[in-house]
Amino acid sequence: MLSLSAYIDETGHSKDLQQKFVGMAGLIAPADQWKIFEDKWKNALNQNYINIPFFHMTDFASKKKIYKDWTEPKRQKVFGKLMNVIESIYPLPYGAIIPMDAFRELSKEQQDSFIDPYFLCFQSLVAACTSFLAHKNMPDKEKISLIFSDQTEFRHRALNMYEEVGKVGLYTRRSTTPIFRDMRESLPLQAADIIAYEMYKEFDRKLYRPTAKARFGFERIKLMSKRNGYHPMIRFFTKSDLENLLSDFERAKKVKEYLATKIINSEEKN
Repeated sequence: MLSLSAYIDETGHSKDLQQKFVGMAGLIAPADQWKIFEDKWKNALNQNYINIPFFHMTDFASKKKIYKDWTEPKRQKVFGKLMNVIESIYPLPYGAIIPMDAFRELSKEQQDSFIDPYFLCFQSLVAACTSFLAHKNMPDKEKISLIFSDQTEFRHRALNMYEEVGKVGLYTRRSTTPIFRDMRESLPLQAADIIAYEMYKEFDRKLYRPTAKARFGFERIKLMSKRNGYHPMIRFFTKSDLENLLSDFERAKKVKEYLATKIINSEEKN
């Protein structure tokens, strides 16, 4: 048993009408490797040229708070150092994201079919745990622990989503019930924060600036995936994907209604 753990952070807010994307992403690695990571991460942040209590990607990218006076050479050096620490434990990046422009074009009824934009992303990540373990030929008893960045609003919703995912398939049998940690104290969540941010920026580029180059951070994420024998396990739900899923929902609904009718008719005949 490897005691695998996935540290995950969300990105975007579905209630914000200005938000372009909603999703979540993170990293999977054995628990013993995460312990090694924590020591390396602490050492990196304690370096004289860095010397910060924790790393927060959004503030870093927007040059706010403790990062506001950093020069560009320092920013590149620090970010490169932190990406090296992440890569050193050979984690697998994974995630899922929905473009909100496409989601908002759906009717209210269609949107309700997805329960919440986060639900589809959440289901994809839980399903990816099963896919990853199957790919690695892990024993059936092996599970992946899900650790999320602790945000009060999201915590309750995530627990409900995990329960709902369990109702629609066997996905949850290869993962544990989500737990929540403060990213300031749970260092791997600071790495997940980077993955979620870079995922958001990459799909913003693909959708709105397709001729621009991918960011340095996302190119490093692709290399992490390649070293694990995968293309990036990051699902981008296009408008076409959402429409196909709605068609699947409708077919499943009709099959369920048909089977229910057959059962009722059979009972009446008997």
